[in-house]
Amino acid sequence: MAVLKKSDILQGIHKVEQIYIEELDGELWLRPLSSAEIDECSYIETKGMGKIKQNATSITKQTQTLEIDAYKASKATDDAKYEMIRKSLDNPKNADDEWTTDDIKQLSVKAVNEIYDHVRELSGVEVTSRDVKNFPEDK
Repeated sequence: MAVLKKSDILQGIHKVEQIYIEELDGELWLRPLSSAEIDECSYIETKGMGKIKQNATSITKQTQTLEIDAYKASKATDDAKYEMIRKSLDNPKNADDEWTTDDIKQLSVKAVNEIYDHVRELSGVEVTSRDVKNFPEDK
């Protein structure tokens, strides 16, 4: 086992891979996202979740309401997806032909979802069957 240096580890987000996209019948250069980039996209998605209001009427009785605007939630989810894809396409192999969010929005739904799945997989953001099996509710 090799001892890694910080520079070796941080190079991970610069490891660009050529990924075949079935829906486009071609390959795209994608890179994994850093933890901070994934967090940033999660924050975009969270903005659409609404607010939890808690009304404390006494020590033992509390009421909570969650207000979700379905339009805002759906838009925020889509915006986060587009941003993840844009960030992954923002790599040295695509430097001469940069992708914008508007470019990504012009792709088919199937293409966007397929690219998004690859970005998540490259970035280590995937739910495996082991994760589902080990879900606390199942124990």
